[in-house]
Amino acid sequence: MAVEEWSKRNIYLILSGIAPGGAALLAAIHGLRGAFPKVVWVYQESRDPAQYEVAQIINLQALRDNARKVRATQGS
Repeated sequence: MAVEEWSKRNIYLILSGIAPGGAALLAAIHGLRGAFPKVVWVYQESRDPAQYEVAQIINLQALRDNARKVRATQGS
């Protein structure tokens, strides 16, 4: 899809469970601080269900910034 198409189309995401609440919180945080927060991806440890491990820290702002670079490159 061309950059112009991304800008002109309405895009709807169907998020499962309580994810829409998380998306709304992300939007509010971005609006308040001008950047996305980092998201911590955790999983339940198989040996002890009361323990959680950090699988990954996702830098949403870096993802956004990289996507903007791609958009700028493709738009030229």
